[in-house]
Amino acid sequence: MLAIAMITCDRPNINVHRAIEELRWGGFDELLHLFCEPGTPAIRPLAGVAVHRNETRRGVLGNWKHALHWLIEHTTADFLMICEDDVAYCQGARAAWEASLNPCGQVGFWSLYTPARDRCLVSSKKGWVASNRGRDAWGTQAMCFPRASAELLLEYRPLHEEDQLRGATDAIVCQCFVDAGLPCFYHNPSLADHLGRVSSVGHNWYDEHVGLDFDRDFQPGVEAGADCPVATTSTEPKRFVSTLRRTAVVTVFQDNVPPEVVSMQAEVICRMLPVGCEFEPRRVSHHALGLDDYFRELRHEAYCVLDVDCIPLADWVIPWFLENALAGAVLGAAQRANHLENGGHLYAGPCALAFSRATFERLGPVSFGATDRGDVAEEVTYACERLGIPVSLLWPTHVTTPKWTLRPDIPFGLGTTFGGAVYHAFEISKGHTVGMFLDKCRQVLAGRHGGDVREALLLKGSGQADGQPAAKSTEPIFHEEWYADSELVMLEAAARFTKPLPGAIVEIGSWEGRSTSVLANACFPQIVIAVDSWQGSVAENPDHETVRIARERDVFAVFQHNMRVLTRGNVEAKRMDTLDFLKQASDPIKFCHVDAAHDYRSVRESLDCLLPRLVPGGVLFGHDYASAHAGRHDLDGGVERAVREVLPTHEARGNNWWYVHMTR
Repeated sequence: MLAIAMITCDRPNINVHRAIEELRWGGFDELLHLFCEPGTPAIRPLAGVAVHRNETRRGVLGNWKHALHWLIEHTTADFLMICEDDVAYCQGARAAWEASLNPCGQVGFWSLYTPARDRCLVSSKKGWVASNRGRDAWGTQAMCFPRASAELLLEYRPLHEEDQLRGATDAIVCQCFVDAGLPCFYHNPSLADHLGRVSSVGHNWYDEHVGLDFDRDFQPGVEAGADCPVATTSTEPKRFVSTLRRTAVVTVFQDNVPPEVVSMQAEVICRMLPVGCEFEPRRVSHHALGLDDYFRELRHEAYCVLDVDCIPLADWVIPWFLENALAGAVLGAAQRANHLENGGHLYAGPCALAFSRATFERLGPVSFGATDRGDVAEEVTYACERLGIPVSLLWPTHVTTPKWTLRPDIPFGLGTTFGGAVYHAFEISKGHTVGMFLDKCRQVLAGRHGGDVREALLLKGSGQADGQPAAKSTEPIFHEEWYADSELVMLEAAARFTKPLPGAIVEIGSWEGRSTSVLANACFPQIVIAVDSWQGSVAENPDHETVRIARERDVFAVFQHNMRVLTRGNVEAKRMDTLDFLKQASDPIKFCHVDAAHDYRSVRESLDCLLPRLVPGGVLFGHDYASAHAGRHDLDGGVERAVREVLPTHEARGNNWWYVHMTR
């Protein structure tokens, strides 16, 4: 029914991940095609997002036109939506658009964004109102087109003749339908708004750019007087479902692989195989030669190659690989041939590798075989680099047993999770990783695959009644579980994101070290500076729960024990007031975990100290966003209020929040 594209580029104070979350909030669940200009920051693996990377800069108008043309050429959807990367949506945006699809004649477009400037044109009615300012129109934030109207637009000469880098897309699109005599519709109130205050073509910002009476929680109802009929009954929205026909998941294995590994991998893959995708396991005599033999005949449009000891961790993973491959990328787990002198070349490894038929044919004759400059499948990446074909690498997000390095500070090894998407045991033919691989498969099948952090922390209490570490205990001790496993997974991934950057890694508020150990293992061998008074949140409340606990238990002794058990000695404890530390220290910071006192004043002062010391690309990551929300009068608005005021471009999910420091 609907195909969606979003355009993005590298510009300050814009976070495309938040824009995608906003689109989903608005009810648009379809596969999203994301068209990225050169220099766009890396996009993390996301379910239902296919990333298209432009080889050369197209410009704001050129990229918008390219996205629309791609949807016309490569989808069969009746309606096409093009949106920008700085748009917030109300919760009822999709429902309001679908309600307008009752027969009302031919339509040029529906704009989900109505600028406050146009109040005089639409204020007499609620719902969809026919309006079109032509060349004087503002905003192509989010527009939906019937297929016929999109095809008409692509034939409009000004779309191709005007400045592709900075042309006024809104003026050209709107004037096209004025010339064609087709009605266009805007909604009162606006269904969308700007996320930030940044123009994609450098225009000055005016208050009239905000969405007309925009309300994130708006839901459509029966709106009298609207030009387009509005549905009066609630119906389940129809979704455009990608079936991924003529695609395949390929795995090759030799006789030295235990049969239970082969069968367990097959069970996991078949459980998660999307509709229309085939699973093609092959027994071969040689890994690389087996892949060469298989790909001599290309019978599918896209492929996801998985080693026999590699599995997807969620049902969105295989579609994500295949959809991105169909978008023109080669993507795979980041690998390095540590036994070769090739300048530390990084490549998309065959443990999890995806590409399309069209891309593979474009590479020309290429072998999966090892060479004097690369390991198995490394020549595929070399060929992509030679031709300018984008290669997207999934970086390690968890390693059970580090054994090799991608870079000096980024290890991988036995039991590595890449991008939170796939798990690779490594060395399965040697037998010593068979048990861990089978256990991981069982966890995935049982829906418990988010346990990497739980495994790393060994969350088993010691049973000591007084809270002191047992003298010879080899297990950690955690009395309070204030940090959920899923939240720790996000913390770990955020910390790994900053590993290549210069600067210190700091945690303010460590308590018994549950989050500290995750940070230390994610950042090893770099030092984590853990700052805490270990006396509880006195600033928040002199009688706070943590203050009472600290009087009865030596929390710092528990912390020290846990660091000995769970880390490799890369934690430096600073036993002092966190604000005193931040005011005294002067070193640049690349990552800071903020989890000390939760009252507004303490959090605000911490952020004010941290922000000037954050390096470009650095990350602030915090906890208790939801539990210390802006409505907490006892905390004067708490964490949420302070973060919203100091870091207006932050992102939040559940109880976690984060901010990436982007500067030019």
